[in-house]
Amino acid sequence: MGQEISVVIDAVDAIDHQEEKKKQAQDALNALVTVAKDKAIIHYQTVISNARDAKLLPIHHVVTTMQQTYCGISKNPAGLKQSIGDAVKNFVKGEIVDGLAAIASEALDTLMGSVISNSSEYSNYTITVGQLGGIGRIDFYMYYYKYTSQALITVAEDCLVTSLVVSSADISDLDENDIRVIVQSNYSGQLAGETDAQSNDRQQNIVKLITAAIANGKK
Repeated sequence: MGQEISVVIDAVDAIDHQEEKKKQAQDALNALVTVAKDKAIIHYQTVISNARDAKLLPIHHVVTTMQQTYCGISKNPAGLKQSIGDAVKNFVKGEIVDGLAAIASEALDTLMGSVISNSSEYSNYTITVGQLGGIGRIDFYMYYYKYTSQALITVAEDCLVTSLVVSSADISDLDENDIRVIVQSNYSGQLAGETDAQSNDRQQNIVKLITAAIANGKK
């Protein structure tokens, strides 16, 4: 799934290069740590400032946030996709877990295939149902950076910053049509080996999960 940034920085220290090149490589990695923190803060501020944005499903309260930076992504993208899925599975139930895995997979493939000036970004949100039936919204942001420095490529060809904001959703004005549109928009990405019919069935089941949870929450 890639390595955490601290591991890569240690690896840079062990590179048998000229001292100046080692310093340049470590400076680049340290700069990415700063970028990662800044990007995560900006993402969080965007989520809470747009909490009542009419274009989005409104949020009620932010429950938790998660940020992480991984390196060496291209060597094992499948592992990272699994890691992202594991990070959110405690907040969702049923087929929504698979749906989020599909979103993460599609997002990562998009990022790695659309690098401009060494970097690319991706952000989105989705509606979820938790293990206890609560309706939530998960906002996610990914920033991908591909290095060209030979000193860094030996230990970290690329790095990925991920930021997740988990919130409770305001469902007071949500109707079934809204749910279907949101689910189709967010969960239409196909799982590995999944047919169009299976993808449609999975989306329909997610609609049923969310509709039932909303109906129960309004009692």
